[in-house]
Amino acid sequence: MAEAEANNGSLPNPPARIDWRQELAKFRQPDPAQIGILAGVTALLALLIALTLWYTAPTYDVLYRGLAQEDAGQIMEALQKANIPFKIDSRNGALMVNADQVHEARLKLAGQGLPKGTVNGLEALEKQDSFGVSQFMETTRYQHALEGELARSVMTIGAVESARVHLAFPRETVFARQQQPPTASILVRLRPGRVLDEGQV
Repeated sequence: MAEAEANNGSLPNPPARIDWRQELAKFRQPDPAQIGILAGVTALLALLIALTLWYTAPTYDVLYRGLAQEDAGQIMEALQKANIPFKIDSRNGALMVNADQVHEARLKLAGQGLPKGTVNGLEALEKQDSFGVSQFMETTRYQHALEGELARSVMTIGAVESARVHLAFPRETVFARQQQPPTASILVRLRPGRVLDEGQV
């Protein structure tokens, strides 16, 4: 009997009941130190994610600058077909691709004859303001526009990769017999392995 009473006396006390209302109140009003730790951990995770995205993001390099609108459209279409990602630099309008694919992109585009070196024609006159421009400048602009139109016509020949045209207008004279006709010089660059026929010269 004495042993039984001794054993009964040594039994542990039952666990105290948890007051869930108090715990919930602590959660709703966290310790300022806990808030600081949580904010620090969150900022560290955000920094790690930003660094990971920055490190794994592709580096773009300039493929071409100053392309004519027609050339730019054809090149972007060719890059899409070749599954080469690209973007346009909003600051200077340069066409950019992944730095690891610059040489590959240029080789593929060169195989398609791009860029063609498209030149401005008569539409350039519409983009320029003629207010306050001298007669000489207007004549020069018109001559350049004509040269551009003629160069475009020459580049429609399949064997021609690029062309430049220079016009020479003689000065007007009151004597009809001394009036000389305008002349033109044309410089062409042919595509590799192509030649011009006699009828195209």
